[in-house]
Amino acid sequence: DSHRLARRVLRGMFATRQEYHAVRDKAAIERHVDVLTKLASRGVLETSGEATHQDTVLVTWTLGKLLEMASVRPGHWQHFCRQVPSVLPLLVQAAMVMPEETVEAAVRLLSCSFVAVQSRSASGPEVSAQSPQRARKAKPAVAGPQARKQRAGKGETGPESDSTDESEEEGKASGVAKGMAMGDEPVNVVMEHAMVEGFLRKLALEFRAQGVRKEACRLVEGMWRHSSPAKRLELLKRMMPLVPELPSFGQNSRQLLQTLGSIVQEVDGEEQEAVLLELAETVTRLIKEESLVVAHHPNACIYRALHRIVELEGYYLESKPCLICNNAEIPFGMHKLDSLKAEAKFTDSTQLVKLICAQTIQRFTVTMTDVRLKPVKTINLYYNNKPVADVTELRGKWHLWKKTATLELTPEQLEASVDLTIPIVATNIL
Repeated sequence: DSHRLARRVLRGMFATRQEYHAVRDKAAIERHVDVLTKLASRGVLETSGEATHQDTVLVTWTLGKLLEMASVRPGHWQHFCRQVPSVLPLLVQAAMVMPEETVEAAVRLLSCSFVAVQSRSASGPEVSAQSPQRARKAKPAVAGPQARKQRAGKGETGPESDSTDESEEEGKASGVAKGMAMGDEPVNVVMEHAMVEGFLRKLALEFRAQGVRKEACRLVEGMWRHSSPAKRLELLKRMMPLVPELPSFGQNSRQLLQTLGSIVQEVDGEEQEAVLLELAETVTRLIKEESLVVAHHPNACIYRALHRIVELEGYYLESKPCLICNNAEIPFGMHKLDSLKAEAKFTDSTQLVKLICAQTIQRFTVTMTDVRLKPVKTINLYYNNKPVADVTELRGKWHLWKKTATLELTPEQLEASVDLTIPIVATNIL
């Protein structure tokens, strides 16, 4: 395998596995960040819902690859963010305008940029790595055959024996990966972003997925710990407008409240203490107001009486449940197109279908009954969200359609399926 041989040659150029991973990760991160930069220059990350399906899939795939490296060796990702902080605004922008499936990867990458990394356990995955500068200072790189001779002198037999001392090298480097001092520059880049207030509101409070809210709050904690006193004060002031709105978000505000409780324990300085006092007064007032609402609720006495004889949680007597706390996701299901379409039109090579209503689609399955007369080699799937009275209005207007996927069929193949990386919302299908 050419890739395996290339990795072996590259591995032989470095004295330690840490140097090898540092150089390889740096090159991979730069390549993926360059993809994001080019997409941003084309305006893909500017407006919500304007990106094509192909661009959205590319952004999702790129963020997934970056997250994979940042999860395995976070020290390298943090080092890159410290050297190139301009990548952080791209992640903030992606988290704000990309679909829900892409948001989590962007937020987790931002969180990995600031949150201290746990040291590697004996049986856990590799999470410790040495920065390139520290690795070069610790031991100079030895090229090719000379490196192999030196390793052989230490009792190694070749590339296959690299894993024997891997745990020892990683153990020495665990102190570096445990947490880098990111400095003020990366924090400034995030704090100065025009959408940072909306970012905190959307991802730490409004977002439906609990995992995203937790990662957003971990990002806030990480920024707090890497900030100077002046930036800590600014971060507190940015979060203060969100506090009076916490009751309207119900249980979604739990993670942000826990984060506030964690960071206020490290408040230092008169200005920070003044903001903390204002925060405490606001929270106390909110608790009093909400306690009065609960106490004077028409069913409050019934709940108290029932609580003495049954152990049930929740307000089960309410006819109007909280829309935030009960926003359950509807699972996907397989449906025949005939049950979803309002009308259909045909041409020699296309089928245009207008759906009854907008549908979120994650998977396509195409089945053909007879391909002997006219074999089909390729099926292209398109969609759009343009409301029309008659689907024939869209015939021939290719600029209104967005290509979703292409299915390649072999001879005699009667069925083909495609799973979409990002679900689409469509009212018309071609």
